[in-house]
Amino acid sequence: MDPILLASRHSARCFYIQGRHVLVVSGPKPASSDVVLRESHPAVTLALTVPAGAPLDDTYYLVRPIFSPGPLLAHVRLCHREGSDLLPVELMACAGDCRTCPTGCSQSFRLDEAFADALRQLPMFAKADASRPLPLVDLVALGALYGGFSGFSRLFVRLEERQEP
Repeated sequence: MDPILLASRHSARCFYIQGRHVLVVSGPKPASSDVVLRESHPAVTLALTVPAGAPLDDTYYLVRPIFSPGPLLAHVRLCHREGSDLLPVELMACAGDCRTCPTGCSQSFRLDEAFADALRQLPMFAKADASRPLPLVDLVALGALYGGFSGFSRLFVRLEERQEP
């Protein structure tokens, strides 16, 4: 097995949207391997890694939710070949009320996985009383992002709570 090295990065940003931290990174990598994002210590530190031994001749784009859904962090430390960056977390708002229009995604392009991810974000499903029927939701958007870059492709769905007449 090849040893693991820290990967280089050209740019890196961290965003917070719908209760999740999302890391967006780009940089050079070996053409035949992927850049891996690993959690490291302390808890808000991440490391970009690639297998050693191959020349850096391709570009990667990494867009990935990090950590479990949780409260907004002030910053995230990203370790890479050139050192480390203390990335400020940028707050992103979505159009309308994010609580009533969640977006779920699936990196494996499974509709059921993306739909379940969006449902978990709706408060009415989190506190659903098993004795009552579940309320209806509308699927307001369905799409896929496919960039051909490692870690960038995913299926997404956006739901909206059905308003009672």
